[in-house]
This record gives sequence, C-alpha cells and structure tokens, in this order.
Amino acid sequence: MTNEGVQHVEIRGHKINLYRDEDDTKGYLFDVLPKVLAVIDEKETQRLQDKKYCKEKFDLNFPAITMSSKNGLDKNGHRRFYPELLKDKYWVCSQWYDTPAQPNFTMWIDYLFELRDRFGNNGIDN
Repeated sequence: MTNEGVQHVEIRGHKINLYRDEDDTKGYLFDVLPKVLAVIDEKETQRLQDKKYCKEKFDLNFPAITMSSKNGLDKNGHRRFYPELLKDKYWVCSQWYDTPAQPNFTMWIDYLFELRDRFGNNGIDN
C-alpha cells in the first residue's frame, strides 16, 4: 500500500492532517499535537519530550514538546519553543524546518504513519 496522495491519517477516530497550510508551522503544530497526544500512550508522550529521541526521529535539536522550558527559552535564553503553552502544559518546539539539510516535517509525516500503524483505530499499541 502506498501513502502517495494521502492528506491525513486517522488514528482512534482523530483525523490528523499531514501537511501545513502555507508554511503555518505554529498553527499546524498547535492543531495536530493535541490530536497526537490524545491517541498515544504515556511512553510515547515521554519520547516526544526526549531530546535524543527527537533528534533521531525528527532531526530536531530540541524535544518536540517539553514541560520544563522557562517561558519557551532554552538554557541559554534563546527562544526555541513557542511562547504559548499547548494544553496548559507543554512548550512546543519552534525549530521545525523542512529543507534537504533538515527534513523535520518529512520525518514527522513518516512518524504519523508509524503512529497509525502502531496505535490504529483499535485502541491498543500494536
């Protein structure tokens, strides 16, 4: 089965868009991440907060989400996370790009297909 032409994945009844509208990275992440967090388990939520995992999975230099960033700033005072909290709990990494050198969103789309295959619509981690 090919994923070519697919615009969204459905996981446990949540329709998750694969693509951003006109490079609206922040809007996309704040729309999609609550849906992702609603369908994954605690272990996967912890992975999204792990810097090493996010580097390997998405080529991000920071966790995709974190609860420990002070006002969206990294330890050196540089803004690496959006200033608004997601679900009143998580800071969302703002360092997503999609270039040949840093294909974060291409890797994210692959991740969403993996989540669909792992968590599916049956409510269990396959």
